[in-house]
Amino acid sequence: MAKSVAERAREHRARMKQATLAELDSYMREPFSSFVKQDGAFADYFAKAGHAQGSWSIMLESLGSVGIHLDNFEDDSDPHFDPETGEEDRGSLGRAERMLGAFIDAATELSLMIHTYKLWSIDARVTELIKNAHGDTPKAEAARVEILALSELKSRLSKDTRVSIKSIGH
Repeated sequence: MAKSVAERAREHRARMKQATLAELDSYMREPFSSFVKQDGAFADYFAKAGHAQGSWSIMLESLGSVGIHLDNFEDDSDPHFDPETGEEDRGSLGRAERMLGAFIDAATELSLMIHTYKLWSIDARVTELIKNAHGDTPKAEAARVEILALSELKSRLSKDTRVSIKSIGH
């Protein structure tokens, strides 16, 4: 059976991704795990680039402040690698790349939950205010003003926010 245009395009993108990963991997001189250690090449690189501290320790501190604790990269292994994915085990670098994807997925879902909660709260307050918005009393006028402010707030919440991150070659 002949492949559809979409299937051929999907396979082409997968081949291009694998080729890019293979090309990038050919430039890696040392394991990612040694790069991120405080006394390793990662810290040296960031010091030379003008950063006072390595980003790894800043990331660990940032995540730790909200109760998320990560295992350090003690060696070039990837203990959470699943061969069922059909991808190549790329050691600690592959683990770091999957971590990034997981952080992005988690941040996306958390933002959706927060967004939904805020919209729900605004809608609940508007419903409450509508009961008092009828008539010419000062209370009704205040309710209409608050409904308008909440409507504007809801409009601002409807906009997407873009967060840019550095490309990792995918």
